[in-house]
Amino acid sequence: MSDMKEKIKLPIHIDDVESVTDCWIYNRLAIIKTSPYYRDWIASHYNLYSNSGNFHFGEINLYTPSYHEEILQRRPLRVFEMNSLNIVDILKKEIKNGYYIIMHIKPYINEDYFHEALFYGFDDNTKNFISVGIQSRSFQSIYIDYSHLENTIEDIKNSYIYNSFRGMELSMNFQYPSTALKLNPSFKPSNCAYEAYLKLQRELDGKLCITQYPKTLNEYGYHHHHYMGITCLDAFKETLQREINGDPFNDWFKGITSAAKKMYEHRCMIKTSMEYIIEKWSIALTDKAIIAAKKYSVCILLSEKWLNLCLKYEINQDKKTLKRIINDIPEAFLKEKEALNEFLYEGIDWGKFNTNFI
Repeated sequence: MSDMKEKIKLPIHIDDVESVTDCWIYNRLAIIKTSPYYRDWIASHYNLYSNSGNFHFGEINLYTPSYHEEILQRRPLRVFEMNSLNIVDILKKEIKNGYYIIMHIKPYINEDYFHEALFYGFDDNTKNFISVGIQSRSFQSIYIDYSHLENTIEDIKNSYIYNSFRGMELSMNFQYPSTALKLNPSFKPSNCAYEAYLKLQRELDGKLCITQYPKTLNEYGYHHHHYMGITCLDAFKETLQREINGDPFNDWFKGITSAAKKMYEHRCMIKTSMEYIIEKWSIALTDKAIIAAKKYSVCILLSEKWLNLCLKYEINQDKKTLKRIINDIPEAFLKEKEALNEFLYEGIDWGKFNTNFI
């Protein structure tokens, strides 16, 4: 290691990104928000789906790691080329070159638990990496000793040997086990308004897809229900009812408060898409678009109320609290559907739109 002591912190947004419910989305947004195109990106991306009571951004499955490549460059860092002698220098070199690092690490030396951390700086004076991690149920800036990584890198490598498919699973669904990322300077927002419009269309259309898995030819067994777009309200209603009934959830169920938070986050992002379209195509929009956006804002307030009720339920365990939400959902569905439909199909003067934008 070099004798010259350095301290580097890359720009980061920890407290004010649009989604905190999924680590793999949050870590990217914390970087993307340093871009002048963050709002363009939020407006034109992230549809919602649900299965097994959980809610995620994606279509039928999670967005793959390549989903963000238009705005984030990425490349793998080979974990098995790291060891106690070189891991600190490898990570520091990437940060000095402007790369953020998302890496699965061992947070606690005495526990066989591994989780991703976002590294965005280091300080040779204190011999710490500066990262983002979860403490007290929120993302915070945390410090990780150089020595901690040196002492746990072999445990990290062994975890991939013992759980032989884990590295493949991470690489397919989230990111390489150690990934270097930086903003893509070639990103252009020129098509984002159209993509925002498509995002709203997908929200309004909604779908319930039943995915079946073949046992033999023409014989199907295990299946999933996938709710997309506005039909996630139906999935949320079912999730709440299962909780009320005391029915078991899958081991990977993240809880009703996480579901409510995701529903609220998503609706705030839908509102951003509406506001973005109003701004970009203002010359072609009618008063109905403005009214529809205001109607949708009322729906957001209702979903925020649901989130607060779920937090209350965590404390009081009173199932009447959840029944209040269930009673709200049918009317909420109709109001959201109406607002989206009016915005998309009654809020645009197509003559002015074509003249000015086509």
